[in-house]
Amino acid sequence: MALSLCVFTEMPIQEKTSMSLKEYRRKRQFHRTPEPDSSEKIKPGKGQLSFVVQKHDASRTHYDFRLEIGGALVSWAVPKGPTLTSQNPRLAVKVEDHPLKYGKFEGVIPPGNYGAGTVMIWDSGHYIERSSKGRKDSEKALKEGLEKGHITFILFGEKLKGEFALVKIKKKGAPDNGWLLLKKHDAEASRIDILEEDHSVASGRSMEEITSEAVAKGQVWIPKRKTTQPKAIVPSSRAARDVLPRKIKVMQPVTSAKIPSGGDYFFEAVEKGLRAIAEIDSTNIRLYSRMFLPFEKKYGPIVQALRSLETTAVFDGEIVKKGKTDVYLISDLLYYKGQDLRNVSLKTRRKQLESISFQKPLVVSELSTDPAKIASPDIIAKAQNSTYVSGLSKEWLRLKNAVSQSGETSVLKKELPALTHPSKIFWPKEGYTKGDLARYYESIADFLIPHLKDRPQSLHRQPNGLKDEGFFHKDMTGYLPKRIRTVKVFSESAKKTVNYLLCQDVWTLLYLVNLGCIELNPWLSREKTLENPDYVVIDLDPDGNDFKDVVKVALEVHRMLDKIGAKNYCKTSGASGLHLCIPTQGKYDFETGRLFAEELCRQVHAKFPELTSVERNPAKRKGKIYLDFLQNRRGQTLAAPYCVRPKPKATVSTPLKWSEVKPGLSPLQFTIENTEKRLKRVGDLWAPLLSETVNLEKCMKQLLKLRHS
Repeated sequence: MALSLCVFTEMPIQEKTSMSLKEYRRKRQFHRTPEPDSSEKIKPGKGQLSFVVQKHDASRTHYDFRLEIGGALVSWAVPKGPTLTSQNPRLAVKVEDHPLKYGKFEGVIPPGNYGAGTVMIWDSGHYIERSSKGRKDSEKALKEGLEKGHITFILFGEKLKGEFALVKIKKKGAPDNGWLLLKKHDAEASRIDILEEDHSVASGRSMEEITSEAVAKGQVWIPKRKTTQPKAIVPSSRAARDVLPRKIKVMQPVTSAKIPSGGDYFFEAVEKGLRAIAEIDSTNIRLYSRMFLPFEKKYGPIVQALRSLETTAVFDGEIVKKGKTDVYLISDLLYYKGQDLRNVSLKTRRKQLESISFQKPLVVSELSTDPAKIASPDIIAKAQNSTYVSGLSKEWLRLKNAVSQSGETSVLKKELPALTHPSKIFWPKEGYTKGDLARYYESIADFLIPHLKDRPQSLHRQPNGLKDEGFFHKDMTGYLPKRIRTVKVFSESAKKTVNYLLCQDVWTLLYLVNLGCIELNPWLSREKTLENPDYVVIDLDPDGNDFKDVVKVALEVHRMLDKIGAKNYCKTSGASGLHLCIPTQGKYDFETGRLFAEELCRQVHAKFPELTSVERNPAKRKGKIYLDFLQNRRGQTLAAPYCVRPKPKATVSTPLKWSEVKPGLSPLQFTIENTEKRLKRVGDLWAPLLSETVNLEKCMKQLLKLRHS
């Protein structure tokens, strides 16, 4: 096997079992890097053997897999990262040993240093050699295994669990430092892409957040790039034409507390829209987000306007709402008529941009050399001589903690979490991707978040989409970025405290999408009133019944509730049934709500004994609509309104007007494609459940009278 080793930050070394740190020390100047030094003598450790996996964004992103052996971290660089899938070996290149203190290192190695780039503690924990009982036996067996080229061990990490092996490649011609990292087939083996758990187990931060915070705190510097004097842009000959750049990574500002001095800056309002790059290659148009999510379908009029330009260009801008119209606010020109302009000054790029004739919905953003003239609380300062570089740059500054009179600004706009693998297909038949799901949730977040806020979430994670059933995840201990809120709830069944996630904002919502959550399953109660639900639920769950029969039963429930004076609301489950809810605003406990729901369901069943059932055992209610009142229990969840379900056509659990609940209604009518438009038309029909309440005691008395009437 031929291996190319030049891409790794830690250069390969000859195989050895003496755990020397000389090579580690030789490569580093500790007065120039925050990495821990190794001046202390190697001492035998105590307790359990530790391991750490660090994601390292150096010349190329890779994962450093480190095992504590003999007082040091024996290390391998794994280009594709570890996997939980058995029979899927990953190349692992043996590199120099690291000091144990390195297992706690997370931060940015400054440019100019060996291995420059961001380092994240992607996973950590303890481990044991497979056939050993303790530390001493493990280390002995591991040292012998390293000599022989084969070690097997069991990991107890936050993300990596179960049995693994490292096997030296002994194929003729293979480098002496080439190994394979393998996951053994055991109970912890899985087809889930564990690399999508892309956050630090130590701090909860993403790679971008680690980098940004280090820059903001002055813990690392970004080298100043040579600026160029504005130069004229001249039409290029065919022979000198630059290739139109593709998949541009956007330039981002560094947060600053002070307005820059001098007059060499442009100031621009930060629009609360979607950052978007537009590539125009004659009539071929690509419009995508900073995470490379395609926007062409969603913003057809903008694409059509770009196509009408009949040119070759690359724009950077923001898609914003102006009234009811989506407008593409163009702030930068990166390529035009055969010339790559990224190495040209911003002042020159803007001059060229403003010479182009645009028609709505294409608009050029406004710049000013005076920040006081920007009528916005959010401002970016852009150096006029700045060239366009991908990623963070100190040439662009996001200003904070100031008022418009002094030219300063507060930063209110939150950056959204990075979405990994946005093009992954979640619905194979329909072709909908993870990116499509993220785009949908971002677009309807204002309607959805109020129904999620303060409610513990039971996550149903399907990182492979509808290809498999995924898995359920409740306890988020050790998994989350710091900005995400949680609530600790003692579980009687598990006999332990569970740390539930609370989805309070759009950032958390998209973080859940990144974890593979298609549907959202909040509790019926909120964190401050966990024992008291906000509504009583009747779940109409058919067993192959025609949906017109489900409608028939729902209308009877509605009729009875109206008769006893109980306000009630209906939504599709997004699957095959209907959910009916009675608002209570936490005034009653679950038992009171369940008794009310049970009485109601038994009366409905008495009216439709051949069509419905209150029997909990599925085998005893075949072919009947289950009137489920048992959802009214602590810890039970209900598919949130407007959430997508992991079902064919990407159906959405959709609140309905009672006038819509009639023969011909189908859950398939409401999907990821049309729900946003429906919300703009009818508004949030589920909103009354957040404010209205019924007198359940009074309604119960009326309900009992109906039984005897």
